[in-house]
Amino acid sequence: MKLFKSFVLLVASLVSVNSFAGLINDIETVNKTVAFSQQVSWVHNILEHDFALGSAESATITIQFRDDKDPWYAPLETALIQIGFFDLEDGGIFLAPTSDWSGNLGFSSLLKLNADGTLFVEVTSLLGDFFIANSTLAVTTKDAVVTKVPEPSTWALMLLCLLGVAAVRKIRA
Repeated sequence: MKLFKSFVLLVASLVSVNSFAGLINDIETVNKTVAFSQQVSWVHNILEHDFALGSAESATITIQFRDDKDPWYAPLETALIQIGFFDLEDGGIFLAPTSDWSGNLGFSSLLKLNADGTLFVEVTSLLGDFFIANSTLAVTTKDAVVTKVPEPSTWALMLLCLLGVAAVRKIRA
């Protein structure tokens, strides 16, 4: 009976390990200064990180902004951040872009990410100039560990074998 309990505990732990959500981090190095009325764009591609299409549950993007050494009007600088398709959920206007900006992906951008694994980002200077260092896309997926898991029939066959071994031991004892 101890052997059976150990087997059930092992199976339960294997199933629980495979049920956690996975996290994919994609970092794009931008390293560009954006002057007044200029724009910079880039694309995050999470297919490079073994992303399974349709498995993204949520995502957050963080853009690192730095001042370009003219601090006297830094509080007035303004950036327009467009993520994916411009709608009311993605991006927006960011005042004083001298610190990091972070936002969750809206419905349409998450759909696009699930469809082809890419996310378009564009930053436009509405007033002033600033430096963009990196852009980090953190995606929570349904798939934690991409491993081959035996089918239920394999588990059933293994369970029957263990029950047979236990029954033979009990008969001999």
